[in-house]
Amino acid sequence: MCEKFAMHGIKRLAEQQFKALLVRPVPPAMYSTSDRILDVIPTVYNSTVESDRGLRDHLISYVAEFWEGFTRLPRFKSDMADNADFAYDLLMAKCKEACEARKEVCQVRKEMNQAAAHAKNVTASWVAHARREQLD
Repeated sequence: MCEKFAMHGIKRLAEQQFKALLVRPVPPAMYSTSDRILDVIPTVYNSTVESDRGLRDHLISYVAEFWEGFTRLPRFKSDMADNADFAYDLLMAKCKEACEARKEVCQVRKEMNQAAAHAKNVTASWVAHARREQLD
């Protein structure tokens, strides 16, 4: 509605208030809180245009962060099935998260290989030096 009537100030305020509610540390294992978050999904996705990522991105970030808690909720699967756009956005967020984690693992692996190569060179140099001293 804010998009339709160009009420950008109200839109920003709503987004800030929504984000503030989601930032509060609430364990998702608390069913009542998590159920209320799930109740919001259709409202957010049905009342915003697809290109307006504000509320949607805040909601997705929150659900992705507390993914394990939400997956334990009996209605989570049906809520995802009822809202394909939400399910897609959440899938993309989790894929991005997995890719970033994989990149970190690859970077650590690369650094470990470099350290191992360096250690091997140092060891080889030390062994060569020790042999020369034995020969002298």
